[in-house]
Amino acid sequence: MKLLLDENLSRNIVPALQEAFPGTTQVALVGLERASDRAVWEFAKAGEFTIVTKDDDFLGLLSLLGYPPKIVLLTLGNCTNRQIKLMPWCDQEKKLKPLWRMMKLA
Repeated sequence: MKLLLDENLSRNIVPALQEAFPGTTQVALVGLERASDRAVWEFAKAGEFTIVTKDDDFLGLLSLLGYPPKIVLLTLGNCTNRQIKLMPWCDQEKKLKPLWRMMKLA
């Protein structure tokens, strides 16, 4: 699974996720800085990425456009990059754990 971090998540988190999720990137790193949510959605769909975001507008796009891409909505509030890097992102099979209090997988 490749992750596409939305603009509201720092590009500095990408290296910490590369081992578990090869191909992970952040929107600014692929030329989508300040792009619309729809442009990010289309890029993720074309590249088979899962979008990781704090922006619940993506749930509206999911309702409107359907799957793919998958959306991981982080509901962490204000937190540091370090706190995000330390989240238990994956298990031994390299799949997202159900961290229901911190995120919703749509």
